[in-house]
Amino acid sequence: MKCVSNAIVASPTVPTLIFEPDITVEKIYEFLSANSRFMCLDNFIGYFDEMILTTVCDNFKDKIIFLTVAYDKTLQYIPMEFLKYCNYLNLNRVENFSNDCYLSEEPSTIDEEDLLNPTVNIDGRWSLLLCDILNEFDIGKGLFAYMSSRIVNEDSLICLLTFSILPFCMDVLAIEPFVMSDRLNAYAGDNGRCLHKSLLRRWFS
Repeated sequence: MKCVSNAIVASPTVPTLIFEPDITVEKIYEFLSANSRFMCLDNFIGYFDEMILTTVCDNFKDKIIFLTVAYDKTLQYIPMEFLKYCNYLNLNRVENFSNDCYLSEEPSTIDEEDLLNPTVNIDGRWSLLLCDILNEFDIGKGLFAYMSSRIVNEDSLICLLTFSILPFCMDVLAIEPFVMSDRLNAYAGDNGRCLHKSLLRRWFS
């Protein structure tokens, strides 16, 4: 959160609301209404009704909202379709993020513009490969179209596999990706064409 905020709005400070048993929808609305581009709802997943939370966050599309969990396996207890409304990001295997390290990156500001009619040029080769892999992981078919729509080239496929799908399989679903998927093995196994296959195998096999 600090890195993203620091890179876009030149400030590593992200306002955070920590879940409490007596938290109310009004309190969440009040918090998210603050004048900040980045917000964090800490430990709400698994403890607060996710459909209500989705509805509330949908009213603040001008903000980037981080939802954190204390334990990855908490996500086992919510419907997988929840991933249609957010992006699962897992950096557990990146050593530099394993501790609360000092942020040495120079602050910057990125000018943002509203994109009224966004278009995405989906690369069918890689989106089909992703669908085949998801199918072998037995991840709900309702997510296939949503996830594959984000694949514009091979780099985007590798990023999605590395920081979202494969860690979700291991840390949330408790399955071994390279054991479950022949298509993943063909792509990122010893004889695969993936440029980052050694990293993927080191982290996920």
